[in-house]
Amino acid sequence: MAQRSTWWLAVMLLVGTMLSCNASDPELELARATQGLTGDTRACLLEYNTALVADGEDPCCRREGGVNQCNTETSCNERSGGSCCIIYATQHTRGGQGCCMYEGGGFGTTGAGANREQECRELLQME
Repeated sequence: MAQRSTWWLAVMLLVGTMLSCNASDPELELARATQGLTGDTRACLLEYNTALVADGEDPCCRREGGVNQCNTETSCNERSGGSCCIIYATQHTRGGQGCCMYEGGGFGTTGAGANREQECRELLQME
């Protein structure tokens, strides 16, 4: 009888471990999706307007702990329309997701409508 209960205990522990490993974590899912494109799991801080990026390319141009690779001279195209936002801040920034820089160098605002020029200058390493 002791062997039978030990066996069931082992099975229950194994099932519990498997279930906890498959729990859905949005941050982990985002990291997995990003890693699939780039092999890099660091959070993306800045990304190009996806209309300005070729299909299948990673739009991220600045990762947490990395150097800025965003080209602030990027121009809008037919897909984005004129006077577009060329670089977006992601949800991983202080101001949250939203436009960071418009074509021609204008800065965006936060979701709450606050000017995000200082944060965007820091992220774009313009200081």
